[in-house]
Amino acid sequence: MFDLIPIILTAVAIKFVQLRISALKQETMLVHEKVKSELQYLKAQTNPHFLFNTLNGIYALSRKQDVNTPTAIMNLSKILRYMLYETSHKTNPIRDELALITEYIALQNCDSRIT
Repeated sequence: MFDLIPIILTAVAIKFVQLRISALKQETMLVHEKVKSELQYLKAQTNPHFLFNTLNGIYALSRKQDVNTPTAIMNLSKILRYMLYETSHKTNPIRDELALITEYIALQNCDSRIT
């Protein structure tokens, strides 16, 4: 009987280590999922705000029959296309990011002519 005690203790210790490793993996996965969902929530808040402000600016351009209205609509289209289809990748080429920034600046320049 006493010969089995070290074997049982070793088996119990191994099981506890396995359970601890499993718990750490699950905790890491939950933290990763939490960060991912927070990012998606932030995107969901930002995109509608950006979209409504930009549409209001384009509406003002169209009311004034500004020649920059088609350009503003095209810039908005390019930005939205990028946000919908390209941001799901883990990484994006820097040239794509710079093109997006250029489109955004051009869009803001069109909107700033309203006032």
